Amino acid sequence: MKVAVGSLNEVKLNAVSKALQEMGIDAIVIPVDVESGVHEIPLNDEIFEGARNRALSAKKRVPADLYIGLESGLVKMYGKTFMVSVAAVLKGESIHYGLSPGFEIPERWAVKIERDRSSFFEFMEEKGGRDLGKRGGLVSVLTSNVITRTEFCKLAVIMAVSKALNEKW
Repeated sequence: MKVAVGSLNEVKLNAVSKALQEMGIDAIVIPVDVESGVHEIPLNDEIFEGARNRALSAKKRVPADLYIGLESGLVKMYGKTFMVSVAAVLKGESIHYGLSPGFEIPERWAVKIERDRSSFFEFMEEKGGRDLGKRGGLVSVLTSNVITRTEFCKLAVIMAVSKALNEKW
């Protein structure tokens, strides 16, 4: 199976590869350089839009059996702000979504980020550098390396691919 992923980020590509491998799917993963079309720090529905846009843009670039877009961002739920990752899987004309677990952003930062999304990068700098998303991720820092960003994203991919390929669903 050929799987095009709308990203060149090694963390996202590894997450897709590991998810497919753990699901027993023999696949060739094809990285595709695309834009998400959403804010650099997407909020709420923008996370889904970014993941969808990545999958749809990948489809325009290369032939494949599945197209996957991954986007991470912030959601407000129950009065808290959480970081989540969303996977969008395009199979034929159908698109399916999966979510990672979420982790709570500390309140003092959540308030700042809500006012100005770019302050999220200050938060990243404080926790280990703006390029954390290309390494273990913020989730790795906040969980003391129990969960890496690869694992975080992998779970979203498994949820979306399960829906896309499971005829019993």
